[in-house]
Amino acid sequence: MNNAIKTNGAAPSKEVVAVIVGALEAMGYSSSQIAHIRPIVSYNWKMEGRLRGNR
Repeated sequence: MNNAIKTNGAAPSKEVVAVIVGALEAMGYSSSQIAHIRPIVSYNWKMEGRLRGNR
């Protein structure tokens, strides 16, 4: 976690990383196969939220 990219000025907590890695391992991936954990920015999701807010 030393080289984790900070989002919104905060690095992901060790507990969050542990939960994500545990879930991926439960799906059949080994910890050596996990290269990055990063948020996916969905512009469609943002736009949908904006449109619903204007209704």
